[in-house]
Amino acid sequence: MTTKVTTLIFLFLSTLSINILLAQETIVAPNSLRQSLVTDGFNSVSEAELLKREALYEKAYREYCNSSNEEKDLLTVYQLPIVFHIINQENGTEITNEEAVYKTLADVNAAFSNVGYYNSDTGVDVRIQFCLAAQSPTGITSNGITKSYSSLSVINEGNSLDLPNLISWNTTEYINVWIVRSINSIIVGVNPLAYSTFPTDHGKPKDGVVIESKFFGDSAVKSALLVHELGRYLGLYDIFYRGCDNGNCLQNGDRVCDTPPVKGYTNDACDEPFNSCLTDVNLDDENNPFKNDQNDLQNNFMDYGDLDCYNSFTEGQKTRMRYTAAFIRSSLFQTSCTEVDPSTSVVDIAEQVFSIYPNPATQQLNYENGVRPLKLYNAIGQLVYETTAVSGSIDVSNFPNGIYYLTDFKRTEKVVINN
Repeated sequence: MTTKVTTLIFLFLSTLSINILLAQETIVAPNSLRQSLVTDGFNSVSEAELLKREALYEKAYREYCNSSNEEKDLLTVYQLPIVFHIINQENGTEITNEEAVYKTLADVNAAFSNVGYYNSDTGVDVRIQFCLAAQSPTGITSNGITKSYSSLSVINEGNSLDLPNLISWNTTEYINVWIVRSINSIIVGVNPLAYSTFPTDHGKPKDGVVIESKFFGDSAVKSALLVHELGRYLGLYDIFYRGCDNGNCLQNGDRVCDTPPVKGYTNDACDEPFNSCLTDVNLDDENNPFKNDQNDLQNNFMDYGDLDCYNSFTEGQKTRMRYTAAFIRSSLFQTSCTEVDPSTSVVDIAEQVFSIYPNPATQQLNYENGVRPLKLYNAIGQLVYETTAVSGSIDVSNFPNGIYYLTDFKRTEKVVINN
């Protein structure tokens, strides 16, 4: 039996709904396409704030896309620390175990590497891997898995904001994944499967992924749901976001140029090609790679529908996720974690730290030992300063207070400016 799923991002619940079958269950997703940008469990932010954050993120990303490839780190394997919080039932019943988490994480890393079960001729190696946190925020040795017993094993509109209060590790240093028994919606009336936050929520207490336990340890097929949510955590929209609009592929749809526009989530069998939009080709858009209409990508991890189909990310999605990791979520690089396969060339966490001082900086920021010319980005990825010198000083007296990132595109260091 095939497994059809959709995740529900609780932002703008439409009165219209789409029904999808998961075995014998009926899953309902909102018909609104504005998903995942600022997700606080079941709670939404204002439309104005949503649009503001979206615009800032997208503007910075477009600037990055239009920069030269020499300024992009396309080869380093980013290693991101992750912690799984198993929220067992209050009566002591355990919903999953460490072995299931290990298996699912191995599946996720295979998916991001485009190997094993997920090896696809259309997919790419994203060169991002997830590693279990080696220490807790207080310095205690950890296997990257925590266990709690709470009524919050069942999540709904009334208690979703309490979940990070039960347990959450610093979300600027760890990817938090909360595993619960079920996610229920009183408003929608049926059972969604997972939700996650977008990069504009980086560092907020609720930043991370909430997912049901039945998607752990069972199969590589079900592990694809966590792959989907981590894609969203790293800045990807669903491929059908905003439908067939394709006037500018960096500004319309899912903002990824090599994923053709899709009218709605795919409901067709994996091997039955289908094209829901006739707007794939736009010769006036220099970033659009398509010269003829394309079939929908029902095998893409960011589709909805049949999990059996999921096996690939595109090159454009890879670029967007790596941008998010390197600039928006780069504080994750500072956290030690259990190493992935030692044959894999991963980022050396110790090498991520520049020699910079003082930090926090007031009037002047000094830096040493850059390996390439340096650039300074603000917290939303906008370039605010660049220099060809690998050692020197930056006058920050007129910079707004806040968090910045100094990078040579091989290493990144967080800088706090506090004038």
